[in-house]
Amino acid sequence: MDRVSRALAGKEILVTGATGFLGQPLLEKILWSAPDVERIHVLIRPKRPFGGEVQTPAERLRRELFQSSVFDRLRYRYGDDFERFLEQKLVAVGGDISQDRLGIDPALREELHHRIDLIINSAAVVSFDAPLDDALSLNTRGAGRVARTRKSSGQQGMGGMTFSQHQLTGAAS
Repeated sequence: MDRVSRALAGKEILVTGATGFLGQPLLEKILWSAPDVERIHVLIRPKRPFGGEVQTPAERLRRELFQSSVFDRLRYRYGDDFERFLEQKLVAVGGDISQDRLGIDPALREELHHRIDLIINSAAVVSFDAPLDDALSLNTRGAGRVARTRKSSGQQGMGGMTFSQHQLTGAAS
């Protein structure tokens, strides 16, 4: 067991941007390298596909992550238990990094303050033709919103533990 695997064993993590270009491989790497992580809470916005009904964060989790080819190594490792493994490890949290307090329901946000050991912010607009206001709001102000949400708990970390934030997309923004 390597240092990262030991450090993450039994921990609960909040990951932003998990359905995106960097977020999916990040989740796969954590689950592959640190399968003893307790749980990964995945911040996901509701989304309306073109002309369709709104997809809930839980629906997006199943559709965009559980079915992603990024998880093929895990699918091979766990075989018939793959979906059960993901259901035990990944939890959809409705929210939006472009909103204050990440748009998380206040009661759930309070619960997460007591459970989360680590935050990894991988949310970003990576499209080069995105409106500048959108890219700025997510790529720079989003990291500040993550930090302010953590600080609003009045604790050193979301659960009284050390807070870590990694803005993984600085070069892409």
